[in-house]
Amino acid sequence: MDSSEESSGTEDISEQPGPSSNVTQSSLEENINAQIELRMGIVSGRKRFLTPKIMVVLDRFHISQRSAVFILEIVAGSLGHNIDELAFNRNTIQRYRKDFGKTKATRIKELLKKMNLVSHALIGMVLF
Repeated sequence: MDSSEESSGTEDISEQPGPSSNVTQSSLEENINAQIELRMGIVSGRKRFLTPKIMVVLDRFHISQRSAVFILEIVAGSLGHNIDELAFNRNTIQRYRKDFGKTKATRIKELLKKMNLVSHALIGMVLF
């Protein structure tokens, strides 16, 4: 026996490519990608399209979350979008309204701090 035959006979199996190693590696990559998507809040197959302008309009006209779902479905469908790919339901709209409200409130607070407004209390004086 040559030394080359001995080395080939005792070759490590894990180094040899095989169908099982490719399958396990691809499934591991898929699992890792799925975990990353979950942590980042990405839902595969869903698109988020709610913008602050849409939330302002819904709030200004006092449209409920349930009514907003129906309106947005009709508008998205008439514009040619696939409704199944869009992520909107009653809870999504409520969550977005809260998030946009919080960001709007923090922006207003920061703006007022920059302006250095001082409120004065006028006790006993009525101005007409």
